[in-house]
Amino acid sequence: GSVCAIVASVLRASGKKVGVYNSPHLFHWSEAVLINDVPDLEGWRVSMHAIQEALGDVDRAKGKYTAFEASCAAMWLQLVTAGVDYAVIEAGVGGLRDATNVCDTVSAAVLTSV
Repeated sequence: GSVCAIVASVLRASGKKVGVYNSPHLFHWSEAVLINDVPDLEGWRVSMHAIQEALGDVDRAKGKYTAFEASCAAMWLQLVTAGVDYAVIEAGVGGLRDATNVCDTVSAAVLTSV
């Protein structure tokens, strides 16, 4: 989270609109997605609802996706809808199969120790 915060602050200082995704959140789920360092609760609610509608409860019951995968899809939708210039994503340790690892265009990647 600290690397994401530093990178995002540098981008914001240069005048860019920045979305940040931290998982797990630190205190409350609403802080998982920030737009210019501010939680967008309505954007999260709308995005999560759209993803739930698209995926359907039946597929989840069959184990076709996890709650984490659904929340990541909602995060990507929220960041696109918000029109951020940069998305700073805290990726998990799932490697190639991690739900945060679906972006085709990456400007930079930072690896740190766990």
